Amino acid sequence: MATYVGARLVQLVALLFIISLLTFVLMRGLLGDPVLMILGPDASVDQATVQRLRHELLLDQPIHVQYLEWLRRAAVADFGRSLRTPISVHDALIGRLPVTIELSIEALLVALLLAVPIGVQAGARPERRLNANRHGQE
Repeated sequence: MATYVGARLVQLVALLFIISLLTFVLMRGLLGDPVLMILGPDASVDQATVQRLRHELLLDQPIHVQYLEWLRRAAVADFGRSLRTPISVHDALIGRLPVTIELSIEALLVALLLAVPIGVQAGARPERRLNANRHGQE
């Protein structure tokens, strides 16, 4: 049993690594230049400001250094600042958390209100058409 749990934990760590790497690569590739997004398309700033912002965001570092720093910050829930709004990503997530929890609870209740009666009916009448195919009957 311990071998099975150990193997599953190794798989979990590998999967989390792959997901984090894909997330990082997709965010870097799809969003474009973060500096231009922060400064805006109409921003007329000098090159020194652009270089300073690139240094703050570690965009002047190799990609593996950027990834490790991103991973370190994500592990402690420091998601940086939003590229679209002047607030931090953490504050934006916390601000939307109550609505997310409310929607999740409502969706769970709807699912339970539908699933429980359907499951009870299927269990009470196993010979019905919906259950017949599952038992190899026609």
